[in-house]
Amino acid sequence: MSRIGNYEVKKFPKSRKMVFDLVEQSAKKHHVKAVFEVDVTTAREFFRKHKEKTGEKLSFTGWVIRCIGGAAKEYPEINSIRKGRRKYYVFEDIDIGIVVERNIGGKRVPTKYFMRKVNKKSFREIHDEIRRVQSQKLEGPVLGEVKEDKTAHLVVKLPKFIRNIIWWQVNRNPLMRKKHLGAITVSAIGMFAEQGGWGISMSSETTHFMIGGIGKKPGVVDDKIEIREYLSLTVMIDHFVVDGGPFARFVQQLINLLQSGFGLDEV
Repeated sequence: MSRIGNYEVKKFPKSRKMVFDLVEQSAKKHHVKAVFEVDVTTAREFFRKHKEKTGEKLSFTGWVIRCIGGAAKEYPEINSIRKGRRKYYVFEDIDIGIVVERNIGGKRVPTKYFMRKVNKKSFREIHDEIRRVQSQKLEGPVLGEVKEDKTAHLVVKLPKFIRNIIWWQVNRNPLMRKKHLGAITVSAIGMFAEQGGWGISMSSETTHFMIGGIGKKPGVVDDKIEIREYLSLTVMIDHFVVDGGPFARFVQQLINLLQSGFGLDEV
């Protein structure tokens, strides 16, 4: 035993079962992945000047979410959920699931949070909502939007075979899936990366975004080479729902919004 050294055995929290289930469900999706860079120099300069002027640090992730909502509004198939192999439901309200670190029992814990009706919110509203959720101090586990999510707490206590039946029911009911899981999710690793870099994750939703790092590199502006800031971004789409053409047009629209600083005038 002396060759092993000291170690500690820890138990997974019950809420981790939901993560296990989501990873298993994601393996059943047929995602197409797009990995690209976006020039966000205009937005980054705005963020720096705003902080110098007001002392407020705006949420970069919140701004990207605003742009995603704007692009998805133009291409609604991105915000859809399929039912079997014959139908899919296209939703007007764009609900985006994000991961937010919250203070639970004195520790910063990543939790899932659903931002509802992003297409009807300004960047300022999205930013304020994220900051409000981040500042919450909770005592118990969080499995959904609120602490008192009794359904979620009940599900994680059930045996695996019963949870599989529940997942089967959710997957065949797009309305139930939209209510509890949404069609779009966003994950961000950029705050932990000082340079550019992509992340490729697994997702059980129709559309998933991974916000990567931001790096400086030469770019061409008005036929001149300048140092620009590029965001690494990964988009995954369920190919059963969205074809390559609409997906490519959606991505191009998203790039246009990010490069132009869409929504920054709403602060």
